[in-house]
Amino acid sequence: MAEVLLWRVVNELRAAVDDDTRLSREALQEVVQGTVVEFRACVLIAEESGQVIAASEQALQTLGYTLPTLRALNVTELAGEDEEEEVELLWESFLRQRRQTGCFTLPHRDGTLIRTQYAAISNAVAGLSAAVHVVSTSAEPGQRRADKDA
Repeated sequence: MAEVLLWRVVNELRAAVDDDTRLSREALQEVVQGTVVEFRACVLIAEESGQVIAASEQALQTLGYTLPTLRALNVTELAGEDEEEEVELLWESFLRQRRQTGCFTLPHRDGTLIRTQYAAISNAVAGLSAAVHVVSTSAEPGQRRADKDA
């Protein structure tokens, strides 16, 4: 399901942006945001560096962030401090291979763990990568990360 949604996202992004690299970063960010905002899945769009530039409303609700807060994060920060190094390696592998699918646990801002199945493609349009996360129905609800100070 995540892969099907990913291709819908990619096709809509390509139609909206039309690889017009003459857009300023801010204009590109707004076009991309306008394209993905209504998707009923956790859609995250990031630059090659991993900087998040756009997210669907579903992603904002699922993760508990506002758009400006999420845009201030790198994809490695979405994994939590304990897993940042592992996610950096995963991100580097993703950029080399250009596609990736699998299971991933995203932390809600409050620490609740959200198990997802995802599909992602790098350089989908204008140097941006797209990822679609579908919340797994087999995940145990309400799991929380242990406090680091505990």
